[in-house]
Amino acid sequence: MQSLVQYSNQIDRLSANLRFGWLNTAGTGLFIVYNDIQGVDALDGPLGRSLIAKFTRQINVLGGRRGRPGSLQASRTALFTRFSMSGTLKWL
Repeated sequence: MQSLVQYSNQIDRLSANLRFGWLNTAGTGLFIVYNDIQGVDALDGPLGRSLIAKFTRQINVLGGRRGRPGSLQASRTALFTRFSMSGTLKWL
């Protein structure tokens, strides 16, 4: 879990970001992010909120196998690519 809080005195905004990542392998897995932006001095209240869910998966396009160099598994060609699905929910 990661979080980030930022304040800008030039535009009077406080923003917070909270990210949860459940990773299978490098760069693949489920990510859930919550963003919140608020005005501070003018008591504007919430200016924007969003919840984002993203799922990224790596697939083998050619059907080959990954294996140790020199093994029978490594003799077949493998080509991996990633695809992503995401959705965003915004509210105030």
